Amino acid sequence: MVDGSLKTIKNYCRKLLSNKLSSKLSFHNLEHTELVVNGATKIGIEEGLNAKECEIIIIAAWFHDTGFIESYNNHELASSMIAKDKLKELGYPKKVINEVISCIISTSVDSDLNNHLQEVLHDADSIHLSLDNYWKWNERLKKEIRYFENNNLRADQWYFQNLQFLKNHQYFTSYGQNVLEPLKQLHLSTNIKKLEDLYIHVK
Repeated sequence: MVDGSLKTIKNYCRKLLSNKLSSKLSFHNLEHTELVVNGATKIGIEEGLNAKECEIIIIAAWFHDTGFIESYNNHELASSMIAKDKLKELGYPKKVINEVISCIISTSVDSDLNNHLQEVLHDADSIHLSLDNYWKWNERLKKEIRYFENNNLRADQWYFQNLQFLKNHQYFTSYGQNVLEPLKQLHLSTNIKKLEDLYIHVK
């Protein structure tokens, strides 16, 4: 790895996300990126990644949403290009750059995961599903989608869509499955209750 570069990457991405992201990105913002970085660090350690692997995951986590400064849709590709340019500038070897890029691309919802590093970053990117303040993040995402996708769903439509997402989502690492998944299931149960309450109210 390149000496001292992780701090440079951290400062670069923080500045990029602080200064160039739309203020309308209420979910995919600097706070989310920092959450993913911390999650990737925690999960990487729990999964037994070595120092080199952990650094790759942390670098990918810092860059994974930088592409939102260019495009809301398909931002992963833009993020990977931003990462590629900066890592080349810092002197990272091509092999490491390609590993970082593959991890960033793997955070796409429809992406197939091909290795353990991608699984760790995927689980970190959805760690908010297991947090006590999950519903805060959920409301932020709803607000962001409403603005960027002109998708103004009714409450019951949103909770139903959210329910389908929670049911279909999966964690891939052992830590994700054993620690994060049970916590996510609590929110899934709450989501069902919210839907039931809405339907009772309508009746």
